[in-house]
Amino acid sequence: MYKRLLTFPPRDSYFLFGARSTGKTFWLRKLYPENDPAYWWVDFLNTDVALEYTHRPQKLFDDFLNKTPKPRRIII
Repeated sequence: MYKRLLTFPPRDSYFLFGARSTGKTFWLRKLYPENDPAYWWVDFLNTDVALEYTHRPQKLFDDFLNKTPKPRRIII
């Protein structure tokens, strides 16, 4: 495995861009484990999830408010 140039978790919101199959999701999953309640993963590649939030965008905010404990990060 190659050492990544990104070695930090940014403090604020950020976009992670890059070519396909370069390890973006892998890096995020190492940094923000999906089974840790501190991080909420919303997978828009899952058709059901994408349709649900596309039809009712307010639901994303409502779902966040109903989360216990509140996640520190939301990964979309």
